[in-house]
Amino acid sequence: MIFLPATLLLFHFSGKLSATMFPYAVLSSATLFFYSFYGSTSILALLMLVLANFIFSHYINAQSTRLITGLFVACNVLYLIFFKYIFLSDFLTQGEPNIIALVGVSYFTLQQAGYLMDLRSSNTRKLNFIEYSQFVLFLTQIVEPLQ
Repeated sequence: MIFLPATLLLFHFSGKLSATMFPYAVLSSATLFFYSFYGSTSILALLMLVLANFIFSHYINAQSTRLITGLFVACNVLYLIFFKYIFLSDFLTQGEPNIIALVGVSYFTLQQAGYLMDLRSSNTRKLNFIEYSQFVLFLTQIVEPLQ
């Protein structure tokens, strides 16, 4: 109940204190804080994916070969397969399907793979880390958090 108003106030006042990327860092941090209520493993996995794709994005430009871009996108697909396998094994051992987590992992992974492909085709500009993390993590993009 209090999370959204508190986040909006923090965002508003951080913008008054700083005209740089600080307000966006506040939103990304608030989003990660929100997701942390659903398990720290998901947060760590999500942060690893964000960091890896941010690093990948620095190696991609319009002159990059399709092989380089394909390799980075393939890394995302392998990440997705790995986590789908983990969730499947949890389902088989615990008997509880975690559909939200499966959809969440797919959404974040495919969104970032799409960003890499857009960079190669020059459909978007390179983002700094704060902008990129906000692009990926922005709270209102999904209905429920990655569990």
